[in-house]
Amino acid sequence: MLKLCIRLLLVWAILHPAVCIRTQTPGPDASWPIIYSSNGESDATAQDYDRIGSDFRRNLHEYELLPAAREVLRYNASTQEFLDAQFHAALCRTSNCRASFDKWDCGELCETYLPDGQVIRAFSTFPMGVSNIKLVDHPFIEGAKVQEGLLGAVRDIYKIVHTALYDQLQLTPDYKVDVTGHSFGAGVGSLLVAELNHRLDLVNSTNLSGHLMGKARVGTYKYAEYFAQQNLSIRRYVEEGDDIVHYPDIRDGYVHEGDEYWLENAIMQEMSLCPGPYETRDCSNRVKYTKSTQHLIYWNIIQNCDTDFFNII
Repeated sequence: MLKLCIRLLLVWAILHPAVCIRTQTPGPDASWPIIYSSNGESDATAQDYDRIGSDFRRNLHEYELLPAAREVLRYNASTQEFLDAQFHAALCRTSNCRASFDKWDCGELCETYLPDGQVIRAFSTFPMGVSNIKLVDHPFIEGAKVQEGLLGAVRDIYKIVHTALYDQLQLTPDYKVDVTGHSFGAGVGSLLVAELNHRLDLVNSTNLSGHLMGKARVGTYKYAEYFAQQNLSIRRYVEEGDDIVHYPDIRDGYVHEGDEYWLENAIMQEMSLCPGPYETRDCSNRVKYTKSTQHLIYWNIIQNCDTDFFNII
């Protein structure tokens, strides 16, 4: 029996936010409805560009301040875990293809990973200050604080996403929901998983999960604890020494949620898993130097479809 699923692909960039939803129907002729949103408006600051342009950064203090992982598992390129990471990296890139705003036409990538995809709705969202990292109270997780900019971005898109998912799940209750995103889109995706779990009665820990690429830290320990308490699966993917995943600073109260899948060596295709529910010292926090250019390619897939460098940061 084919596994039924719905996948929410959410890529929220500093300069080019985008969101789409795909649903799989059973049978050999399965089609993939896609909901997609894009907005090229920028709310980035000069400081954002300065940070992005810095190629190397020290993060030695993170290893010293975080606990050890209870175990570290390792995978090579032939394992299902590795292939699943690469599949979600491909989904993130398809959302950054500007040609696919109104139709599923992102070329070889779509043909390889989702040949039967189709767009069922396209929409634009208002530009939001997703780079605002001020900690504010989360609306329903008691004691938790999260990035104000990311929280505002979720509020901006939630009604559209909720309505689309509700309609799909009413039609096919066996669908599963998987939120996928890259960069700030992964941060928005994390908050969206929490929102859907809290507000959409048709999903819970049995049919809702997140696959998040190159995610900046979203909130505090109380926020990360929520996912563990709700038994929600969050897979956080990190490419080698990606700079973005080390922001904001853990000394300001931030911490990553979920399980970390770290592509320790992209050339050798070696991936490590450090189980959550919080980040530990034994995966990407082992790196002595981070490199911003390693945010651009995830699992051998470039995270944009044009020459606009800032489109994917």
